[in-house]
Amino acid sequence: MKILFDNILNAATLTSLHEEESYPVTNVVSPFLRQLYQASESNDTITAEFSTDVALDSIFWGFTNATRLRIALLDSDDAVMEIVYLEGESVGHYYGYDEGVYGYGDNEFYGYYDSVSDKFYDPAVYHWPKAYTGVRKIIIEAETDEAKLYIGGIGMGVCFVMPNPNENFSEGWIDNSIISRSQAGQVVRDYVIPLKQYTFRFSYAERSQMNALRQVYIDNGIGAKVWLDSTERNHEFVAPMFGIIEEWTADEKNGKNYRFGMTITEAR
Repeated sequence: MKILFDNILNAATLTSLHEEESYPVTNVVSPFLRQLYQASESNDTITAEFSTDVALDSIFWGFTNATRLRIALLDSDDAVMEIVYLEGESVGHYYGYDEGVYGYGDNEFYGYYDSVSDKFYDPAVYHWPKAYTGVRKIIIEAETDEAKLYIGGIGMGVCFVMPNPNENFSEGWIDNSIISRSQAGQVVRDYVIPLKQYTFRFSYAERSQMNALRQVYIDNGIGAKVWLDSTERNHEFVAPMFGIIEEWTADEKNGKNYRFGMTITEAR
């Protein structure tokens, strides 16, 4: 399980070549996933520039019609550190690997589509095989098969790797639909698609791990916006999600183990 708590794009200067004035590219870091950015064409180039070096190992994106992405990472000298091309189930690497290794393979697949399914997931996620440090600029070229490209949100940074959750966890729904009932049993409703909600329990043996997790909670707290990848290579089971931390329970010591729980609810 990986969770992105700190989106480095919040500290970036964002520009694009074809953004529409009413849907600026800065909307990709809005706390509202459906406050979208839209281009005036079917493709666009988004540039994120940083005043200091940043690190990342993952990219999430969601509420989008993008079908192809090309992501370049550059250092302070504008030298290319890595380029990855994502289209369908294809993941192509052009820099950052051994000489002569190009293209893609199952052992280099990290999540744009589920590794055992051709179903598209939105939000989607890609995890690089390693973290990149010293990044000063990120260039994202995106394309769609529709008339205009749009993206609701993008999250990039170093994911926090959670301990494996216990086998028992709950998958629920938060239904915010408004219903008015008549005495005759009829209803008038304002239907809202229910929000997904997951509650996980964790057990682990090291007090140092408990302290590290406790610091994550202190730094973020309830209501923090996060990008969640619960199952990484098996999105058929649990798909990636943009959400908020609803609850982070107190640590419990049980014999040699420590336990706590966490609830994350989908946010749109």
